[in-house]
Amino acid sequence: MEENTNLNKHNLQYYLNHSKIDVLFKQNKDDFVVTEIPLYDFVGEGEHIVVKLRKKDLSTWDALQIIADSIGCKLRDIGYAGLKDKNAMTIQHISIPKQFEEKINSFTHENIKFLETINHNNKIRIGHLKGNKFFIRLKRVSPMDSKKIEQALGKIATYGIPNYFGVQRFGAFGDNHEKGQQIVEGTLKEKRRNLKQMYLNAYQSFLFNSVCN
Repeated sequence: MEENTNLNKHNLQYYLNHSKIDVLFKQNKDDFVVTEIPLYDFVGEGEHIVVKLRKKDLSTWDALQIIADSIGCKLRDIGYAGLKDKNAMTIQHISIPKQFEEKINSFTHENIKFLETINHNNKIRIGHLKGNKFFIRLKRVSPMDSKKIEQALGKIATYGIPNYFGVQRFGAFGDNHEKGQQIVEGTLKEKRRNLKQMYLNAYQSFLFNSVCN
């Protein structure tokens, strides 16, 4: 489904002060690429294998489950620094215990490709990333809108921009933060650790957006 994305919404309108920019953006593997930047260099020795992987049309959790099932590893033994978009081409690093090295070397999947491997001395954990690089392809951009985009990017480079959390953080139904609040208040229990953490992160993001609004 095509989506006309207005680049001049909400916080951009106040800080950049220009008329709206109407372009076509499809969030898919061809037009949206996310590349993770590791927090530190990997040392080349240790009891973990760090895999640089490229995935498409899969959430991080789905990709990790596929990998775990394929190599015979427990899902909890695979480390990752952050979750990446499903409707995109994404590149990130994960860590797997060295004992699965042979299975790692023979792993294949149509939507997952292992690009590089290197040994390291610790498991990758949530937050072990410096940031992410984004490639976003915009279509149907008029010459006038192209100039507006260049001006907007120039102002962002000079003055910065409020780093609001977007709608994807709050889930398909937009209520992840509500579940997180219920967990904090003790009215909801979530036994699945990954979902519990996601709901809590969504609630934290909701509070951040509220304070910065």
